[in-house]
Amino acid sequence: MYVMGVDPGTNYCGVAIFEIDDKTFKIKSLENMLVNLTKPKYDIENSNLLFPRLNILYKTFTNIYKDYDIYWLAIEAAFINRLRPAAYGPIVTSIYCIKKAFLDSYNLNNIVEYPPTVVKQSISEYGQATKDGMYDAVNGILELKHLFNIDKISEHEIDAIGMGYTLIKQIRNTPEILIMK
Repeated sequence: MYVMGVDPGTNYCGVAIFEIDDKTFKIKSLENMLVNLTKPKYDIENSNLLFPRLNILYKTFTNIYKDYDIYWLAIEAAFINRLRPAAYGPIVTSIYCIKKAFLDSYNLNNIVEYPPTVVKQSISEYGQATKDGMYDAVNGILELKHLFNIDKISEHEIDAIGMGYTLIKQIRNTPEILIMK
């Protein structure tokens, strides 16, 4: 069974795909990637500021969903960043696009949105962890340590790993949620 964690962003999306044993819920493998949304920036010819980015998102995630049989999607919930409040709208749109690609691919509603503080608390046991704190916390999870190279991973991928791992912990604690399929 595959669980995907996503850190949606305006320029980059972090993705983590966990393969877990559907009986023991142990993690068998982990793949992480960074989706670049910076080019093409705008569709000037058609005066469309969002379409190219959303098209990249939808196609990329549809292809990922084709390559893996994702059973659960964990995605970061939208929040207003006090340093970049204007990013809220594009983030909400990105989340919608990623969820729509999932729903179109599987016709499943196995989607969980976690606020960043919930993931930080789950991973670092400190709800206000910094980016460096999240690197340290994810790197300190023993069952994940051998599955990725911390030196070659972006902050978005770290957050995506945190999203997916938070969902895996929830599945382990309440396996009855798997009946939802």
